[in-house]
Amino acid sequence: MTLLPALVFLSLAALSCASTHFVLSELGAVGDGETDNTALFTSVLEKCSKLGGCTIETGRGRILTSPFNLTSNTILRVTTGSALVATDDKHKWALMSPLPSYCQGRDKEGPPYAPFIGGWGVHNITIEGGGEIDGLGAVWWKEFLAGTLQHTRGSLIQFVSSRDIRIGHLALRDSPFWTVHLVYCTNVHIHDVEITAPRTARNTDGINPDSSSNVTIERCTIACGDDAIAIKSGMDECGRAVNLPSNNIVVRDCRLVYGYGLSIGSETSGGVHNVLFHNITCEKGIGNCMRIKSGVPRGGVVSNITYSDILVRGAERAIRISMNHTREPSLPHHTEAELPVFKDINVRCSL
Repeated sequence: MTLLPALVFLSLAALSCASTHFVLSELGAVGDGETDNTALFTSVLEKCSKLGGCTIETGRGRILTSPFNLTSNTILRVTTGSALVATDDKHKWALMSPLPSYCQGRDKEGPPYAPFIGGWGVHNITIEGGGEIDGLGAVWWKEFLAGTLQHTRGSLIQFVSSRDIRIGHLALRDSPFWTVHLVYCTNVHIHDVEITAPRTARNTDGINPDSSSNVTIERCTIACGDDAIAIKSGMDECGRAVNLPSNNIVVRDCRLVYGYGLSIGSETSGGVHNVLFHNITCEKGIGNCMRIKSGVPRGGVVSNITYSDILVRGAERAIRISMNHTREPSLPHHTEAELPVFKDINVRCSL
């Protein structure tokens, strides 16, 4: 199997725009982790958009703000020793239109919450810096378990229909929902990222490429409350209608500490093809090191998947393939399109 790693190239115009530099702490941001800096941050984002791109740097402290969207040709630099912190006031989290390949929020009908850091139809985005992005997810997890949320929780980082995305040298903490969600994206490089959430925090997946292509994920350490990495492609009839697979994905040199491991699905409706998992360590806290999951009426074809040099260091299960991950029990009468197909799966691991 030949897979080309995703490469991200910034144009000269993008580099020129990114040379305009805003440092939030020098502009008056209060870094106590409690003061809301949304007004200042919104002003900087508007200036960045008018410039056609810029570099936004946190500077010092723990800078709390409401969710926001990045524009093309932007570098967001969370510097070492600093943090960008999401407000946990859900009234400050906007709702977004459901993704076309889901037609609803993942957990609830109707619109989901928007992500903390988002972008739709953008290009040349870098999020880096050695610091921390904190989703303050505890309030969200508590309400989800209590059944009081009316909408699906927002991701920490989500890009939709975007290209040339780089996320590296960061700690991503306590996302309300999926930590990094890449939807209809191409040319993505995620590297040297540490993702953590409590094992009891439901659905806090690490990195989820979803109907995306040319994605490289490498040198990441993930400990979370669900799948460390889950490759998806839309859900049920909406996913089949969009029919956009995840394709040409490389995951390598990663360490998975607790939660679940390397997953494909359960949202497989658009198909998943040409995936290489290489040199991955699944530690004792991992439930399923390698898992492919789907079911009726998901549908979709999963093909040409390679697990190479996987070290299973006491994980609960090395390999699990299941067909019961659907919102409803398997239907007694289903169409051929609603039946998932798995083929050309290759595994080489050490126990």
